[in-house]
Amino acid sequence: MNQAKRIRNLLALVGLLCAGPLLAKPTGDQVNEAICDGDLNAVQRYVAQGWGINDPLDAEGENTALTLASYCYGGQPEIAAWLLQRGADVNKHARDHYSNLMWALRSVDAEGDAMHKVAWDMIRKGANVDYHDSTHGRTALMLASSNGDLKIVQELIRRGADRNRKTKSDWCVSGNYDLQCTAMDYARLDGNVEIALFLEGKNPATYKQSLHYAARQGDLARVQALIQSGADVNAAEDMSQLTPLHYAVRGNHLAVVKALLAAGAKPSPQDYVGITPLRDAIVKYRKEMAMALINAGATGSSEQLQGCGGGLTEFGWALSYGLFDVAKLLIEKNAVDLQGGWGVFREIDGANEETVRIAEMVLIRGAKPPEDYISLLEKWHTEYNYEYAPQIIALVKKHEQKPVIPIPSILIPDNPDFDPSAPPEPRALESLKIRTRSLKPDPELQEKIERSKQFYDKKERLSPDLHTTR
Repeated sequence: MNQAKRIRNLLALVGLLCAGPLLAKPTGDQVNEAICDGDLNAVQRYVAQGWGINDPLDAEGENTALTLASYCYGGQPEIAAWLLQRGADVNKHARDHYSNLMWALRSVDAEGDAMHKVAWDMIRKGANVDYHDSTHGRTALMLASSNGDLKIVQELIRRGADRNRKTKSDWCVSGNYDLQCTAMDYARLDGNVEIALFLEGKNPATYKQSLHYAARQGDLARVQALIQSGADVNAAEDMSQLTPLHYAVRGNHLAVVKALLAAGAKPSPQDYVGITPLRDAIVKYRKEMAMALINAGATGSSEQLQGCGGGLTEFGWALSYGLFDVAKLLIEKNAVDLQGGWGVFREIDGANEETVRIAEMVLIRGAKPPEDYISLLEKWHTEYNYEYAPQIIALVKKHEQKPVIPIPSILIPDNPDFDPSAPPEPRALESLKIRTRSLKPDPELQEKIERSKQFYDKKERLSPDLHTTR
């Protein structure tokens, strides 16, 4: 054997020895991490190293890489699209939760975005359009209806989705866990009236003449004409409680927002889960719109009643989304309930230097922090490295040392309807459970909630028999 051939054989052997560990089949944890990091190159490399496109991510579960790519951190559409292109099974997923299509629809931010295209691709590749999760009974049609996606709704119906299927039990209406909802209900609850009418087999022509529809479309001329003809600028739709102002904000129609406010629209109407136009403007980073609402009288202390932001106020959302100028304006306009406890302090956490300034502003104006606020700041500083938490702690201690000036009793209104013995409203007690990310379950608080319910009717009106029932 000549010298050159021996060298080639030696190099080939070295290559095989080195390639073995490098090409070892990756673990589910490695694939999981790559997907949630949005690292398509790593996913492609792992597939090349033997990871099966449809392999489950763990020994117990049925979820695949496509499932995870459809929802992790709001979805990884580039990875999901690549997996579908490589032959991922669109109907391979856990049987006790959402389907891949449902996760994709849940991750859509706007029609036409990357995840929206993935959802369409799943439908074309034969996704089961009538699958319902076994826990709540939700379907893809319900999610598409909630998103306001008329084209996908129509396509799902064309492919056999059942428009009359109901959830098993749900919180589609705030506070009512026993309600069974259809896709039509989801459409109406999210203000997608045109979709609800389509599903109900009704003509949307009359609805399209309404102020709500004109505000949603951003049709300023039509909005002004309807206002001139006497349309109610504060009319709320029956199920959703959405007003024309909600629609104008959600559609990012600033000129319509200003026209509605000028015509007397209330600046802080709440939908069925407590969401206001100001909250919608904040979470969409629409600073100018948020400022316009605040200057028109919008307040910042309405708590969201359910969802991942349950317990957050508009003030809290502004801090959470880094819109510190909006938060400051709310304080300057006296539009924040400074006695709201965690409603005020929940997001004043020291993660950003601006939160120190915000803390000083509310403390100067008399806001009283919750009892465990300092201990939480200490925890956030040590465990999450919130750099400015110690400065906020110093401010709180400084203001604690100031004497409290009692309010003279003469200033307390003599209101014959005021009954200091009346139990607090159940909703007020419930909100205590979601005002903080740290409070442990409190059996005593839960007992108070249950006890208070006997004194209120279903609309949380105090029973006239209060004094005779206890």
